[in-house]
Amino acid sequence: MRETDENDHPGVYIAPPLAFLIAFFGGVFAGMGLDAMLIDTHLWLLPWALAIFAGFALIAVGLAFALWGAEGFFRRSAEFRTYRGTTVLVTDGAHGYSRNPMYLGLAMSLLGLGIACRALTLIIAALALFLYLDRYVIPREESYLARRFGEDFEDYRARIRKWI
Repeated sequence: MRETDENDHPGVYIAPPLAFLIAFFGGVFAGMGLDAMLIDTHLWLLPWALAIFAGFALIAVGLAFALWGAEGFFRRSAEFRTYRGTTVLVTDGAHGYSRNPMYLGLAMSLLGLGIACRALTLIIAALALFLYLDRYVIPREESYLARRFGEDFEDYRARIRKWI
């Protein structure tokens, strides 16, 4: 196990779980505000039973995938915090199917909640979370991992897709 320089890290200060909460509450409050202005943002064309089934299926799969990814981090004692460096490159378990299973799981869960509630604002919030992860968090993390682990990370990146 290699030592890590505390000044060398991905540099992501709004951690993805916090971004998830911001997106969730932003979607909820945006929906409440639009409802208060008498602007209906519910997806009434989506049948209720289908929305519930599809939404909860996405939530369940998303949470399972995220927890499976987290289990790999716990098992290998990898660093979760995106403002800290790591000494371990996790490539097995859920990370053998996606380079970002925890992020994928968070985004899927929020999308599933939006579908289950037939709430357009939560679906938009899930899209915003996905864009934040895809365009801001992941590039910084992957740049850091390429610096930190070199060829090992490049081999992993070539073998495993970013999302799924």
